[in-house]
Amino acid sequence: MQVVPGCDMAGVVVAKGTGVTKFDLGDAVYGNIQDFNAPGKLKQLGTLAEFIAVEETLVAMKPQNLSFEEAASLPLAVQTAMEGFVTADFKEGQTVFIVGGAGGVGTLAVQLAKNFYNASYVVATCSSAKVEFVKKLGADKVIDYTNTKYEEIKEKFDFLYDTIGEGLQELLCSCQG
Repeated sequence: MQVVPGCDMAGVVVAKGTGVTKFDLGDAVYGNIQDFNAPGKLKQLGTLAEFIAVEETLVAMKPQNLSFEEAASLPLAVQTAMEGFVTADFKEGQTVFIVGGAGGVGTLAVQLAKNFYNASYVVATCSSAKVEFVKKLGADKVIDYTNTKYEEIKEKFDFLYDTIGEGLQELLCSCQG
């Protein structure tokens, strides 16, 4: 049996089951077809197919200001970014240092830190070409890793969000529990 990969999706409702009440034909939707409320169980794949069947509880209306491609890129990346903050038990007012602030999860981590988790100070790293972009996302300070070595950073943070696996825990964190 051939496996069609993919979990994230965006598309238009072309058919619906008799019990579906949340969406109508023609609605633009997006989501992740995995049910993460059932841990340890990979439910289904297949969003890289032309058509898929999915429960209405796993999708939402696509924001009008996003293309289908943009909407399809968000669900798993947002979940990943949020899980980092949840795992760290991040609290409002804490500080965060985000390694890889211009990447897929990093861009979302910067925005979530500033606008959802209400971090008091958000610092992110990226290359020279992305500094202004990451500032626009909401970082209070952006460090160009091509010009500054991590060892040169003297500030300490409540949370180090390392999206690329640099192993900088001891270098940048205030080492709270």
